[in-house]
Amino acid sequence: MYAPTGAGKTHISSKIIADCLSKNRRILFLVHRTKLIEQTISTLVKSYGVKLEQIGVIAPNYKPDYKCPVQISMVQTIQNRQYPEDIGLLIVDEAHTTAYFSVFEKLLNHYSGGIWTQSKCFVLGLSASPWRTKKREGFCRFFQAMVRAPYPEELIKQGHLCSARHFGWGGLIDYSKLDVGAAGDFTQNSLEVVCNSEYNKVIIDKFLELCPTRKTIAFCAGVKQSMDLAEQFNSAGIKASVVTGAYLYCVRALMRLAVMLQLLPVLLNLEHYWCRCVVEH
Repeated sequence: MYAPTGAGKTHISSKIIADCLSKNRRILFLVHRTKLIEQTISTLVKSYGVKLEQIGVIAPNYKPDYKCPVQISMVQTIQNRQYPEDIGLLIVDEAHTTAYFSVFEKLLNHYSGGIWTQSKCFVLGLSASPWRTKKREGFCRFFQAMVRAPYPEELIKQGHLCSARHFGWGGLIDYSKLDVGAAGDFTQNSLEVVCNSEYNKVIIDKFLELCPTRKTIAFCAGVKQSMDLAEQFNSAGIKASVVTGAYLYCVRALMRLAVMLQLLPVLLNLEHYWCRCVVEH
């Protein structure tokens, strides 16, 4: 299922899980971020009446309970653990990434007996990015069809998402200095060359001109750029911090809370925030 950011993939999958429970099916929900475990459990319990004791978690710092009909698992963890048995629905969140972990194919073989087309276990992939950068890879290998949720403009018209304004400036980067790696992405070293202090200074100037009081999340090209940009924000009198994967989970959670409580106006991040598209103003 393709659903853009903000379409409500967690709610859609939670409703499907609740429906499967009513038909006595066991469910395995694969995620690749710890935050998605908490988010899914909260949605299942608060919005769809699933009892907490019906949910088992296969992830670090959780005690597994394989008897629970709903199993939520980190894809990185289950590859080294026992697979839950009698699964009738396998849901793969962020399928453009998670489906390409080697354990996903092993799970498909496990629940189908090796013949995917004859499997009694249904498989549902969720993604806002239904493509792969590698030309030899595609979703048709794992999935038979794609269901499309409303596009962002439709969700805006329906009142589910707020309207967005976009500002952009060209000519700030010398693209001739960017190298492309084997995966088709710009290399980290070349990104650090072009996303330098001079580039960050333009960002600060435009920020102060257009939205100096807005709660802000900045997605940076790497640690080096994010550190420099945070320093420039703070020098300009705008309190800013950087969050990276090197930080302990509890520290990252406190930073997220500080942003939500408006104690921290600017948070600089390297990949994505915490898989939540809406930040309240």
